Amino acid sequence: MIIDTLIPLAPLTTFHTGGTASHFTKVNSVRQLTQALEFADSHHLPIFIIGDGSDILVSDTGLRALVIKIIAKKISYDSTTHLLTASAGVNWDSLVEYSVTHDLQGIECLSGIPGTTGASPVQNIGAYGQELSQTFRRLEAYDVKTKKFITFSRQRCRFSYRDSIFKQQEFKSRYIIWSVTLKLNPGAAPDIGYTSLKSYFSDHKITPTLPSVRQAVRNIRAQKLDDSKVVGNAGSYFKNPIITQEHYAKILKNHPQLPSFAVENNHVKLFAGWLIEQAGWKGKTYKHVAVSTKNALVLINPLRQGTSQEILELAEQITSDVKTKFGVTLEPEVQYIS
Repeated sequence: MIIDTLIPLAPLTTFHTGGTASHFTKVNSVRQLTQALEFADSHHLPIFIIGDGSDILVSDTGLRALVIKIIAKKISYDSTTHLLTASAGVNWDSLVEYSVTHDLQGIECLSGIPGTTGASPVQNIGAYGQELSQTFRRLEAYDVKTKKFITFSRQRCRFSYRDSIFKQQEFKSRYIIWSVTLKLNPGAAPDIGYTSLKSYFSDHKITPTLPSVRQAVRNIRAQKLDDSKVVGNAGSYFKNPIITQEHYAKILKNHPQLPSFAVENNHVKLFAGWLIEQAGWKGKTYKHVAVSTKNALVLINPLRQGTSQEILELAEQITSDVKTKFGVTLEPEVQYIS
């Protein structure tokens, strides 16, 4: 195990912003992980686990911490139990590709989502009608406090919309996800219940199969989202807000075109991108950063000259304007790391 110092974090994030890590290492085994944690403990350093840096915004001042990147990339499938297990370092889209290639239904609509498998439960990633929690069976995580590996069930993860126990402040640095296990459905029909997917197959007159649904999702994403390899961004910056029926009815009086769909517990989910666009922010530039012309949910660092502070300021202005116009408070999906 090698510990590097003063490593720039911007190249390790899809926003391409942020300062340096005081200490940085890569781990490929449990032994290396425990060695890294012993180093952090002996040097009184907090730890931060980084995946592909696709859903974070790192402070421009950097991190005085040991930043750990897990690079273990094992995938295994049990044909008896239909359980698919992947190490935390496995690229998420590579796992989806594996499942589709092996005719395992359940995560095909999550194609193209950037990041690692280890990060997927943190956000409870979801897209086009599927969420990780629907196929999630368990995960193995290292408890930094007790120095033991423990198993998290679906219930224990406390999944909700783009949220889990691992995003809660008291647990952020306590648990290090090492592997994730999903229960998939061999030979089952693909899921095309989401409106845009239905339209895609209808318009293109294609038979839905796992490979064709995966490709359709990737094509739709390419049309709607900026490629982070070309334009710095972290995907959807804001969550779609969920409000009460009463609140929805009040907004609807002044904005009858407001798109929405009903969710459980007598609540309604709104589309944050629509709210931001109606507030006049789609395509607008702020200093060296901007709102995407493709999708108002996406904040971009187009020339990689922007700073994390500029992105925060832009997000705050958008949040304020949406609140003023609709009485709805947007919450960030992207995690700010400082």
